Amino acid sequence: MKTKFSLLFFLIFSLSSISLFSKSPIRIDIKGEGNPIIFIPALGCPGTMWNETVEHLSRTNKCYTISILGFGGLKSVKDNNFTDIKDKLISYIKKHKIKKAALIGHSFGGSLAIELVAANPDLFSKLIIVDAYSFPLDVFVPGISSETAHYEADKLFNTLLKLDEAAFKTQQETQLKEAVTDPEKLEEILNWQLNSDRNLFASAMSRMIAMDHRPELKNIKIPCLVIGTWEAMAKYGFSKERTRMSFEDQYKNIDNHKIIIAEKGRHFIMFDEQDWFNQQLDLFLQ
Repeated sequence: MKTKFSLLFFLIFSLSSISLFSKSPIRIDIKGEGNPIIFIPALGCPGTMWNETVEHLSRTNKCYTISILGFGGLKSVKDNNFTDIKDKLISYIKKHKIKKAALIGHSFGGSLAIELVAANPDLFSKLIIVDAYSFPLDVFVPGISSETAHYEADKLFNTLLKLDEAAFKTQQETQLKEAVTDPEKLEEILNWQLNSDRNLFASAMSRMIAMDHRPELKNIKIPCLVIGTWEAMAKYGFSKERTRMSFEDQYKNIDNHKIIIAEKGRHFIMFDEQDWFNQQLDLFLQ
């Protein structure tokens, strides 16, 4: 009887552990050996969006690719939220004693990376922000207040939730045509977004445009590389130099920063100009 009880206890404990682990809002995949690099994906994308970049950098680095459950067809967890996502990542870094990792985030992932480094400045060695502004709405509506930004973000959130599947697909496809040039990559990203948890997707998008990270940038003392694009914005009157000035203004509170604007290529620059993009990473990370 005692043996059966012990076995039952072991099974219950094991199942409980699996259940608790499965509730984590993130999944982490590891490849390579060397200096650590942590990758955060873009809105609605799984960590696999970084596959080509990781394939390149994992030759000399240990790459930790974050996937947010609920993005890209990955099953979401109940009450998923971005505070928990950040906390779980920081806990993982500390638990596994990942020392001085470089952190790279694209778009929404770049916004999240800013928050992580600003709140935990001693955990990271370098920050790479890919085509993300610290307060996006101010670029297009200079001087916009935080209150107005949150109001617009709330409207966007409600709009995204009300769209039916066909309308949501049309909207995202239209936006992605300006964000990536390769038709196959466009289709892949679109499928990731369409198969994302809509509530989490809407929360992430509205959060990204509502947050003004500029005041907290002063907490970032590590070297920071910002890679921007402008080609898709040219029809809206943005020249390469105007784009550079916008990024410089957005990140002026980081003392040790460098801005690089791609000559060509769109928002998903890691797909549009893969060789150039990898070269910029290599130079910064060496």
